[in-house]
Amino acid sequence: MKNRIKNAAFIWITCALPVVMTGCNLQYETNVQAKAAYFEETPALGDKKESAWDVKSYTENIYSRIKPEQLLTYIDARRLVVDEQFEGAQTINSYLLEYYEDRIEEAKKQAEEGDQMIKNETFMGEYYYGYTSSEPQIGYFDDHYLSFYQEDYFDWGGPHGMPYWISHTFDLQTGRQLGLRDIIQNSEEELKDIVTKYFTELIDQDSDAYWQDALTIVREQTTLSSDFYLSEEGIHFYFAPYELACYASGFQEVTIPYDAFRLQSGTAMTLKNLI
Repeated sequence: MKNRIKNAAFIWITCALPVVMTGCNLQYETNVQAKAAYFEETPALGDKKESAWDVKSYTENIYSRIKPEQLLTYIDARRLVVDEQFEGAQTINSYLLEYYEDRIEEAKKQAEEGDQMIKNETFMGEYYYGYTSSEPQIGYFDDHYLSFYQEDYFDWGGPHGMPYWISHTFDLQTGRQLGLRDIIQNSEEELKDIVTKYFTELIDQDSDAYWQDALTIVREQTTLSSDFYLSEEGIHFYFAPYELACYASGFQEVTIPYDAFRLQSGTAMTLKNLI
């Protein structure tokens, strides 16, 4: 499944809170302190690191129109904003903002469905609430590339919610979003061999925790369009809960060193200190 519902360029949190008020309450915040930990461990940006990017926040409480005292949804939406010292910043930020706004609208539609349940006096309507959490996870940021994923959790009822990782890699000079074909020269068959090898090593550590056909799934679903993100250690590939193992096992992820691939010439120059 393309990007397995992880391919969004915003960060948002939706949850129910025990607050009593009516209508909608909006609050905007900027300069969320989410980047300190990344920059403490990542020297790639040098003098630019303090102003390279920011996180902006949007919050909104959505209450029932039918029962104004019932909170349906709390939205706390965060998105990365790349500093305009990078030539591709405007293109990247426009893309992230559009995707971010789309997801906020989806959260509001879910709240409307909850209000309809209340109107129909259903059991679910009486106890309806929505919960989604997300945190930015920056994998790599230098003068050329921004690579990150957002760790989201959605819960609109049922036995448990579902987590999703939403990954993106951008060229900071052009603003173009990069895929694996832009990073590596390997064929798809070569990629399948490499990724399957590393997942084999992971699964062999506790084979009983995985589905019997886990490696078949890895090989079949690994393509040059697969989800990935970059870090200083290599290229990360991952599968969501239920794809290779039970829900409680969480995400299954491997980090493959750059020297396991034939990198595109431009990528090799950019990452030369990491290979």
